[in-house]
Amino acid sequence: MGATSSRIDGLLRENHMTRRQLSEVIGLSAPSVSGKMNGKIAWTTADLVHLSQYFNVSIDFLLGRSDREEVLA
Repeated sequence: MGATSSRIDGLLRENHMTRRQLSEVIGLSAPSVSGKMNGKIAWTTADLVHLSQYFNVSIDFLLGRSDREEVLA
């Protein structure tokens, strides 16, 4: 699991969400989300934007480039 998937997995745990629920949030099939979480399919920019907005975290946080979760205004 890559840095992005690890961060997303942590957010899922913090928010008591399943991967299936995540798939509904970002409008992807459950198998697509599974492939992305397992590193077989790359996360797209659109995916990251959806996730950033939904979880209110920065894209840098999702990518593992920052440990600051909050979005700077």
